[in-house]
Amino acid sequence: NSSMCRTASHAAPENAVALGPCFVPLALPSPDVGVIFKSGDDVRQDQLVVQLVQLIDGMLRKDGLDLCLTPYRVMATGTTEGLVEIVPDVVTFQSVQRDIAGYIRSHNPTNKAYDAAICRFTKSCAGYCVLTFILGIGDRHLENILVTHDGRLLHIDFGYILGNDPKPFPPPMKINKEMVETLGGPQSERYADFKSYCCSSYNIIRKHAPLILSMLLLMVDASIPQISGDGKLDPRVNLLKVQEKLRLDLSNSQAAQYIQNVIADSVGSIFTNLWDVIHVAAQATRH
Repeated sequence: NSSMCRTASHAAPENAVALGPCFVPLALPSPDVGVIFKSGDDVRQDQLVVQLVQLIDGMLRKDGLDLCLTPYRVMATGTTEGLVEIVPDVVTFQSVQRDIAGYIRSHNPTNKAYDAAICRFTKSCAGYCVLTFILGIGDRHLENILVTHDGRLLHIDFGYILGNDPKPFPPPMKINKEMVETLGGPQSERYADFKSYCCSSYNIIRKHAPLILSMLLLMVDASIPQISGDGKLDPRVNLLKVQEKLRLDLSNSQAAQYIQNVIADSVGSIFTNLWDVIHVAAQATRH
């Protein structure tokens, strides 16, 4: 696979052409935005996930909950190529995982700025934990989870969704001990806030289950293997995976307890940190 980095000028929606399966044209908010042109990769699945992130971000904000999500733009220009917006001022978790708080502090040196950045980290960590859980996003490792200078956590690269994962025994949520330590530890007020944001966002998203499931259903005929079933599975089986994650049979209080149990299982999973160690070792060997 090859990738080329280019700078794109502003694209006015009224002058843009939406290419299937694109729901909206790529509207760039500033005069110069960095993009990667990916050739040899099918980015339609990434585009769908990012559009779902954007949709859910709007749902949460409308309900008064801003979780500082970062729905960067993706636009497929074909089945094997497309444009991916470059998020500025970010580093991978792998490069700072031993001291995420120290990295955030280095870019937010005053106590007021640091507290605001850690608040953004707490909210975005909760938002992406719930999103990746519901959508069954797999292959989460320290190079596709990023943190921005101002403390926002975000996920990139959505090659595995709906429960698909190249690694066995993946935890239901990607939350490792470094994330928990950045929040102040499992007994901290920030960690309690994190769990509260997870519960609130989970219940808000559940209210909009029909819209989310309909958006996925629209993509069944787009020949995206992990959504269409790749000719091996009934596509409805994949959609049921998302519906099952939403637990529409539970009340809000029951759902809040359910998602807290998912968090506890994920934090306590021995495979969470084991796969991180293996990934770091594999990357060190490769380089």
